[in-house]
Amino acid sequence: MIKKKSSFCKLASVAIVLLFSIIIFSGCQRSSKQPGTLITNSDGEVSVGVQYLGYKDNSVSFNIAMDTHSVNLDNYDLAELSELTDDKGYDYAIVSWDSKPGGHHRDGILTFSKSGSQGRPDTLILVIRNIAEIEERTFIWENI
Repeated sequence: MIKKKSSFCKLASVAIVLLFSIIIFSGCQRSSKQPGTLITNSDGEVSVGVQYLGYKDNSVSFNIAMDTHSVNLDNYDLAELSELTDDKGYDYAIVSWDSKPGGHHRDGILTFSKSGSQGRPDTLILVIRNIAEIEERTFIWENI
């Protein structure tokens, strides 16, 4: 009987540690190793899905979809709220946020450019700030 309780306690402890790890890391950076993969952040009242579309001629584009049932998404200009960096420490300049108004459902193409010829990065880090009281949402693409 004592062995069964001891095994159950160990198993329960492992399950609790796993659960807390998932909870802690779910609000952190989202990571994908495949360009084209959709990464979604559902923190707060707005879900933000980002798909890396590609890197071409020092420009990088992302398809972004935002969905909610409680916030007017037309108030958010992602050209002002987004920044893109890479693993080499370079910042990318915003080129455009091409999106039509959509109220509670909005999508568009966010494009950045990098000046110079530092070569293609291995990792891109997109940060979108201050959407529906979520201070920062981070999306990461590795091995691009």
